[in-house]
Amino acid sequence: MLKLTKETTALLEDIEKRIDPETENDYFMQWKDFLENRFKGDIFTPVRKKTSKTGVPYRNININTLSETMS
Repeated sequence: MLKLTKETTALLEDIEKRIDPETENDYFMQWKDFLENRFKGDIFTPVRKKTSKTGVPYRNININTLSETMS
């Protein structure tokens, strides 16, 4: 069984806590309108109406460094 670290659990809980259903529904509808040819602009760039700052600091991970330590 996969065991998550405390850091991973804290990040996932923070993300879940910051999800706003109204904002996500609006973002979904932007994509739906685009996919159903209701988009009237020049370049489709969906934008969330509201964003929230993270409550947990993210660790900067270099993928090249990570892959070297896993081999």
